[in-house]
This record gives sequence, structure tokens and C-alpha cells, in this order.
Amino acid sequence: MQIDNNTEVHKKIAFLIPTYDSGGAERVISNISLNLSDRFAQTLILLDSKTIDYEFKGEIIDIKRPLKHKSFIGRLYNFTKKYLLLKDLKKKEKYDTVISFLDNLNIINSLTKQKEKTILTVHTLQSKNLKGFYKKIYSFFYPLFFKRADLILCVSYVGKNDLIDNYKVSPDKIKVIYNPFNVMHIQKLSNEKIKQDLRYVFDDKCFKLLHIGRPARAKAQWHLLRAFKRVQEQIKDIKLILISRTGNDQLQKDIFELIEDLNISSNIIQLDFQSNPFSIMKNSDLLVISSIYEGLPNVIIESFISGLPIISTDCHSGPRELLAPNSDINTTAKDVEFAEYGVLTPVCDGKFRKADIPLTKEEILLSEAIIKMYHNKEKRSEYSKKGYKRALEFDASKIIGEYEEIL
Repeated sequence: MQIDNNTEVHKKIAFLIPTYDSGGAERVISNISLNLSDRFAQTLILLDSKTIDYEFKGEIIDIKRPLKHKSFIGRLYNFTKKYLLLKDLKKKEKYDTVISFLDNLNIINSLTKQKEKTILTVHTLQSKNLKGFYKKIYSFFYPLFFKRADLILCVSYVGKNDLIDNYKVSPDKIKVIYNPFNVMHIQKLSNEKIKQDLRYVFDDKCFKLLHIGRPARAKAQWHLLRAFKRVQEQIKDIKLILISRTGNDQLQKDIFELIEDLNISSNIIQLDFQSNPFSIMKNSDLLVISSIYEGLPNVIIESFISGLPIISTDCHSGPRELLAPNSDINTTAKDVEFAEYGVLTPVCDGKFRKADIPLTKEEILLSEAIIKMYHNKEKRSEYSKKGYKRALEFDASKIIGEYEEIL
């Protein structure tokens, strides 16, 4: 990394994450990295650097470890190798601070702690993210890993409360910092012309719903698809754009089959990961989130910046903090709620249902919210204007100082 000769480097900072492709946590690292003062010498440590989707202002080190193993022995061997490689790297480089992202590397970062400041980040609702046997194991060991760390960084207050209530983490050890965004840069990208190969999507004058998210249990896209079937029966000039990179293979297959079984494929446009999704946001009419749990959905703030109105399930955590900041974060919507900065609907139950199963109450309410917003152009315009003002609260220029204080 090139450092200005007049700038003294005070601290060596390492960011630790499995990959640097199209995920939300990866984008957060990029936003932090690009906005940190040159007083910080930055290193990005990856398990796999095959795909680099975001910028980083510093050195990138790939320790070249497989992301997955099918056998228990393979997973144990891989974990041990990651532990030893990171421990040696910390000893050699003598970082001042190592901040890790995502569960597996939070554990390894904690276990390899030496003299450096160790920060673990939690970007999801931990108690909802794990199920069955793994939840029991993590519930036992997680408090030990958190105890070894110097600081736990959460992206929402509901996430903080989750750690206190379910993992007995001391409130004094947790700090909440919202994700930073380069508002002007995103706004500039949103105003770019749609790529030539996507013009066909937007030449059509129909109403465009947008959903962005990998196929995953947390995102629960099947609830949105089932709700969309009901919407399509009442509104003919409407399409649903799904932007996603490959996720859970079986779940992705199930979602494809559901689209066919619901007979909505002619109204669904499926796009791969987009290097500039913001111009698509700008030219869409409504963002819809169907998640059953989140951390702090980056896509909500990016939609604010792009002027895109939002409907989201009122899942923990994030949507209510962003769309209804003056409400009680511990409450959840029981009906369609027209909040201050967007629409909240009750959370669906997360169960995958086939096309011939009647819609749940929550799916019906999600479809009703879409129909109401389709017919209410004035409300969409209001949310678009208010959303941008809300986005300014998350600009990196306001938030990066909080990161510089803890690193």
C-alpha cells in the first residue's frame, strides 16, 4: 500500500474474512477500508482470493484453505490448518488489531489471540442463524470465544441484545456501529445508464419489483414468490427481478421448481450478481425483502440512496431500526405497517411450502403491501425522498470515526 510520506502509520490493521466476493460483510470491509485514514496500514486476510468483487486499500494475503469439507475429519484438519496459519501470521506481522467477520473466522481469531487487539463482528442474529446440534454446540462455546475477544462489534441494537440475552456476553464488551456507506459514490453509480445487455428488462414499461439476495434459508425467497403469485393474479403489468449469486444448491433448485410450479416464470427476471446493482435499483419501482432474520440489511440503505421505496418483513434484526427508527425495536408488525421510511409486514414462518399449499396469513399480508404500494404512487414518491435523507445518517464520513476509535 502506498502511504503519503507525510503521514505517519500508527497502526497495522488486519481484516479477516473467508472470501471477498459478493456478500454484505465483504462490502462493509470495502467501505471501511476505502474511508480509513492513511494512519492505518491495512491487510486483508482471505481463505480464498479467486474472486475479488470489491476494492481494498491495502495488501491482500490468501492463506489458501478450502472453504468447505464434507467429512468431519476433513473439517477438523482444515480448521487446525487455518488456526496454525493465522497464528503464525499474527506472530510474524505483529498486527495491532485483527477484526474478523463471520462465525468460523471469529472463532479462529479469538483462539489465536496474542498481544493484538481482537475484534469479532456479528452481522446476523446469532440465535436465529444456527439450528439443531450446531446451535447447542455454539451456545456452549460461543461465550468462551466472546470472552477472549477485546470487543464484539454488532451492526444493530437487536443483535446486541441477542448476544446479551442468549450468550451471556457482557454489555460493556459490545459496541454497535452501523455499516458505513459512500453515499455520493452509490448515488453516482445509481445514475449510470443500464448496461446494454439489461436494457430489455427496463425497456418494458411494466411495474418492477426488485429482490436482491443469495438463495438462503434466512432470505426465504419462497415466501416472496408465493406472495407474488397472488399479486400477479391481480396486477398484470408487473415483473419481479431477482438478483442473486449461486447459494445453497438444493434450495436454489427448489426455488427454480417453485417458480415453474407457480406458473410465474414469464413474470420473473433472474439476474446474476451485478457489479453495479444501483442503476437497477434506480430504475426499479419497489424493493421487497422477505427475510426471516437479518443482521442489518445493506440493501435497505443502498435502496435509500438509490431512491427505491422498500417493503420488508419486520424480521430481527435491522429492518425496523432502519425503517421505523423511532419505534420500539423489540416490537414486530402484526399487520401491514406504513412506517416512517418504508413498509413493514409480519415475518413469515420460514417453512418452505409448495405451490399447491394455500398462502399463509403473512404471505397474504406481504402481497397486500405490494398491491397497496403499486396503487399508491404518492406514497412511493414520499418514501423515495425521505429515504435519501435517512441514508445520509449512514454516510462513511459520519461513521468511519467510530471505527477509527476502536481499531
